[in-house]
Amino acid sequence: MEKIVTINHFLNKRLKPKVKNNKSYYPSYCEVSYKGKGTQFLFDWDSFLRHESKHWTNRFTEDEFQKIKTFETELIESVNKDLRCSIKFEFDKHGNEFSFKGYSKRFNFYTECFTCEYNRLISNEIDDVVLQEITKKQFERAQDRVISIDDPYRYLKFIKKKYDVKIFEKVNDILWNKIGMVYLLDSFMDYNDDSRNYGSWIYGNSLKLFKEYFNSEKHLSKNSINRKTLKKLNLKELSIYIKIIEGFINKKLRKMEIDHFI
Repeated sequence: MEKIVTINHFLNKRLKPKVKNNKSYYPSYCEVSYKGKGTQFLFDWDSFLRHESKHWTNRFTEDEFQKIKTFETELIESVNKDLRCSIKFEFDKHGNEFSFKGYSKRFNFYTECFTCEYNRLISNEIDDVVLQEITKKQFERAQDRVISIDDPYRYLKFIKKKYDVKIFEKVNDILWNKIGMVYLLDSFMDYNDDSRNYGSWIYGNSLKLFKEYFNSEKHLSKNSINRKTLKKLNLKELSIYIKIIEGFINKKLRKMEIDHFI
């Protein structure tokens, strides 16, 4: 019989509460166990909830916490799914050497927004290229007008026209492909919104869904950029974008001291 991951969300009343208006606010904790090993850790509910505790981060009264359990059942199930999948992923990687040491930090990483961080990274790489061609003051003005993280091609086009620089010639093929991935991820999120966090790519099925989406060529009709740009971005080579995803995520995993997911 397959072992299950047991999960318990609770307020840690063994710790001293903070008090306001005669109400006691306790820190929220999560207790998990799997195959005879377990841990409990401070749980960051505020990063998941649409609202935060009125007075302190991740501290709730008993009534507030019960309301979360009652009215946020879909959210809790989503969180628990990430807990179960990430723990089983790590156990499959390490077997009996699996340890919960540092797991809370790793779980926070698994639930971070993969697409947000990817776009920020590419935006920084684009900015490095732009800053080689225009002054810092011009760069700051351009940032006020067009944000590269939202639409990098439009941003580069703006720089070219505004400052009369051959900016497109300065972008190498590797960066062009990374820029193409920004548009692919954006359209893929419309197709499957559950693929935003790292966990969905590492232990979920987002990579499989992305391949299916790409091979269906829906991305060609969904993208807002013109066909000439699509050709420049080489959006017909799936292998290029799989390597980009693998490289980006595995680099992050190394920083977190987690085994590669591929």
